[in-house]
Amino acid sequence: MKKNILSTFATVGVTAGLVLASSAASPAYALATLPATDHIYAYDCSDGASDFQLLELAADGTATAIGTGMGTTTGDCPSQPAWDWITKKAYFAFEGKLYSTDVSNGVTTEVASLSGAVNLLFSPGLAIAPDGAAWATAGGRVGTISLSSGVVTDISGSVNRDQGAYYIAPLAYNEVDSTLYAINADNTSDDSPPFPNQLSVMSQTTGAITLGAGVTLPDYQNPSVDALSAMAFDSSGQGWLLRTVSPETQLVSLNPATGATVDQGGVMEGQSNIVSYAIFISSPTPALPDTGSDATVNLVPLGALAAALFAAGGIAFVIARRRSA
Repeated sequence: MKKNILSTFATVGVTAGLVLASSAASPAYALATLPATDHIYAYDCSDGASDFQLLELAADGTATAIGTGMGTTTGDCPSQPAWDWITKKAYFAFEGKLYSTDVSNGVTTEVASLSGAVNLLFSPGLAIAPDGAAWATAGGRVGTISLSSGVVTDISGSVNRDQGAYYIAPLAYNEVDSTLYAINADNTSDDSPPFPNQLSVMSQTTGAITLGAGVTLPDYQNPSVDALSAMAFDSSGQGWLLRTVSPETQLVSLNPATGATVDQGGVMEGQSNIVSYAIFISSPTPALPDTGSDATVNLVPLGALAAALFAAGGIAFVIARRRSA
């Protein structure tokens, strides 16, 4: 091998190694993109908006109205909705009733009156798994809910309240890792730490979360902790949140493994700010687990490749120097 070839290989190897090592050490949290098969939806809770007005959101927060909602403007605004892969509709609970929304035309229909566990019947947040299993949560309690009859069964008893986790909102099911996630937004009665604003795994059978064992969301500590109002996961496993401080709402992307968040853009229809407290994502049948998300990079293989290239480049330099001696 000629000296100039070895020198060139060495230079390329070392340079590439340094670049990749730098990338591995300092990942860039870029704006996330939504899988082409998925759609983000929200309900418009702005003053004067039609009740249960459906919006489709682009990844930058740009909103497009679908249909005309319920046609009334009494301020009705749902809490955490969820997408049902079986019926291909969204479901939410509001003031003792269960509703579904057809995303093709924005039409919302009453499904049933809620019944059963009295502490979960007003306006609980919902989460739904691909197999149709559904959960409801309100005031630190968690239950299962029938999407056909509206019957709610408390599965948590006082488990979360005994731990001081009386405010668990929002929650959502991640189809990629088959996990039910909840944000422990405020876990003490006096609004103090120790575990505010953590993304935690919730038991699908008992509704329990383990305080202090979740991933802390670094960008939203007190006092804005209560501003995280909704959560959903797309088919790549990436999370999406709404951070609402009226009269503005920000769409936020989330890496559930690290807690890293990125502000995607304000939720706006034309030049008008939109207030929303409820999002869900429609997606196809569950995909295979992904190795990462748009907002982050899988750093372990990248770092290994950087080290290998750097070492190969160094060896080539040694050989080149010996050939020239």
